[in-house]
Amino acid sequence: MFRKILIILGWILFVAFVGGSITYCWLEMKDVKCQAVSVHIDPSSPRFIDEADLAQVIEKENNGLIGKRMGSLNLYKLENNLKKLTTIKDVEVFKRINSKSLRFAGRLVVNVSERTPIMRVKTDSDDYYVDAEGVKIPVSTKYAANVMVVNGAVTDELIKEKLIPLVLYIDKTEFWKAQVEQIYVKGNGELIMVPQVGDHIIEFGSADDYKRKFRNLKEVYLKGFNHSGWDQYKIVSVKYYNQVVCTKR
Repeated sequence: MFRKILIILGWILFVAFVGGSITYCWLEMKDVKCQAVSVHIDPSSPRFIDEADLAQVIEKENNGLIGKRMGSLNLYKLENNLKKLTTIKDVEVFKRINSKSLRFAGRLVVNVSERTPIMRVKTDSDDYYVDAEGVKIPVSTKYAANVMVVNGAVTDELIKEKLIPLVLYIDKTEFWKAQVEQIYVKGNGELIMVPQVGDHIIEFGSADDYKRKFRNLKEVYLKGFNHSGWDQYKIVSVKYYNQVVCTKR
């Protein structure tokens, strides 16, 4: 009988201890404060902004996070604030709480991927990158992308409707990616392309029907220029339907 009482008392003390520990931990976690902000940028992303700069932006935009209770942090608001930065494409924010000897430390973790530019628009009044979605990305002193340069009479409408599909096609076609390095937009919307090989310009005309124009131009490059030489002509025009007109020097 006495042994049974000891066993029961032992279980009561055990349950009380566990319950007390859980209550203590809950109270500690309820008041745990944010002690650090960890920013991780996808290694495959461009580096228009680095981790240290982004951490400073987060602190400034949210009036400081260090020292605030983890439970008071609005992750949805934090993510939306970061998405306002045009360099950022995707962002994930979550809380991490670590414990050591029943003491808890809070950390805010921010995972980010940045937008990838496909062209750089550089005119007398503007200088910015554009991604495949047509989002403008400010230039940065920390990163310079090796992408197509576009200048001249560039408009937002032309970028979204004509230039993005054209530049994506060039970028995905090995031959043209190695050949075309710059696009100039004339006042009437027609395009002039500057090649990397040869001392001539490509009079492309409008961006319409660009695949046919590139197909015809490639035939001239491979079957004509390889035999006659690249430097005999100053203008190669594909602006007229199904024609390639070469103007000699």
